[in-house]
Amino acid sequence: MICALVVIPFSVYSSLAPNWRFMGDDSLVCKSTSYLQVVLLSGTIYTYAWIGVDRYAAFMKPSRYEVEHTPTRCKYGDYKS
Repeated sequence: MICALVVIPFSVYSSLAPNWRFMGDDSLVCKSTSYLQVVLLSGTIYTYAWIGVDRYAAFMKPSRYEVEHTPTRCKYGDYKS
């Protein structure tokens, strides 16, 4: 949602008007949108990676999955190997 409201409008406008430079190359708007784009992309990648790890655990050990992945353990990261 943040990406759709903050990052994408500036990216689309800069693509349509290449002479516009976000109030200069060293402006706060330019740095903020770049930072937000990297943070949001990293968050998305890590989320999908952890979903993959969770699905792998559920697939490889289906009988122990519900016992090991209780809400308390998931919340606090209390896993035993």
